[in-house]
Amino acid sequence: MKYSVTYNGNTVNLNKDLIKEQNLSDDRVKRILTLHYQKMQIFEAMKKIDDADDLKKYDMYLNEIEFELQYEWGFDCNQKFFKFWERPKCTCPKMDNDDRYPTGYYITNSDCPLHGI
Repeated sequence: MKYSVTYNGNTVNLNKDLIKEQNLSDDRVKRILTLHYQKMQIFEAMKKIDDADDLKKYDMYLNEIEFELQYEWGFDCNQKFFKFWERPKCTCPKMDNDDRYPTGYYITNSDCPLHGI
């Protein structure tokens, strides 16, 4: 069974102990790897565009992927565990939000092309 996925030089390695702890089937592990691959593809696409509407659409897709990942891992689906400030082109405060993680009381930048007004 494969526990990692690589796209464009970036690799995601799954936690084998957590896979066993959550008693995940091979099909669920494959789905998790596919979702991480899709997430990496979206990150790369976001790096290449500047259109705010397109960036917001990609951001919505990433939120859907994050929910699907939580579900596939067997966790409650909860948006407060999304590290949205790590996404390409996001200008929301990274250190402040890292300090607040996972409270859900995050700071957004009103000028952020993804999360601003």
